[in-house]
Amino acid sequence: MFAAGRFAVVGVDVVGSASPAMHNAALQAMGLQPTYEARSLMASELPGFLRRASAEGFQGLNVTAPYKTLAYEMAKVCSPVVQAAGAANTWRIGPRGAEAFNTDVDGLWAMLTAYGALSAGQRVVLLGAGGAARAAALVLGQWAEAVLVINRTPAHARALCAAQMLHPENRARWQVLQLQHPGDLVALQEAFTDAALVIDAVGDRGVARCGGHEARLPWRVLDHRAELFDLSYGSAASPLSLWTGRAAFDGATMLLHQGAASFELWTGRAAPLEVMRDALAARLGRPAPSIPMVPSAIGRFEQAGSRG
Repeated sequence: MFAAGRFAVVGVDVVGSASPAMHNAALQAMGLQPTYEARSLMASELPGFLRRASAEGFQGLNVTAPYKTLAYEMAKVCSPVVQAAGAANTWRIGPRGAEAFNTDVDGLWAMLTAYGALSAGQRVVLLGAGGAARAAALVLGQWAEAVLVINRTPAHARALCAAQMLHPENRARWQVLQLQHPGDLVALQEAFTDAALVIDAVGDRGVARCGGHEARLPWRVLDHRAELFDLSYGSAASPLSLWTGRAAFDGATMLLHQGAASFELWTGRAAPLEVMRDALAARLGRPAPSIPMVPSAIGRFEQAGSRG
């Protein structure tokens, strides 16, 4: 029988996070008291908090950017997905200590599936190379033909690509945008012309900066059929939509499904997905049907029994 302890989302500034509303509704649906909170911490405070989490009664944590790499490094046990991504967004805390998982991968797969964007052989532009981008890369590597990674720090993008090229299930070609030669601008233009999908994982939406060089992203050459996904979420227009002047899907569906996968890891029970979806929609001030549900996505990558 599951006995609820404490849960939290941890990040730099998570006061406005929608996760507490979503998870507390799920706990109440199980007949338990809501015990999920938001904890905003500075980088200097996070290691101490993670070390004390078990003693303070926490059974599970969600960790947001930019702390996902540290959550991976400090965990006692890491799932294979976390090891492949080099980042963790979920901790399960028990007798063995902290176990790290990456349910962002489940969430992104669900979001792309819900909107019919998972088609084999597509060309993709991925903005960013942090924790969310690494989760996205694990999904993209299994079905995309080619992925161009654009990041402010090229070394981080190269590390992401190198990790994916070594992954046993990778089928994609990976390329890092460089801006050192005139031909690099041509490659950037061609990548956007051919792209069927653009994923903004907290990248530079307007300008690509690499080292001391920069170039405006050529949004105007995108095919009208190309789909845009912004992994951030909220009630306002997606930042990617504002940059491009086109409709973009935001990360609410990803948030829902990564949260449901985390909930199942913590409780060992099926997540009340519809309850969580309705609470999330109410928190964001939008109709519930605007956040698609994909029950088969929960735990697709991260399973409760996975071990590192």
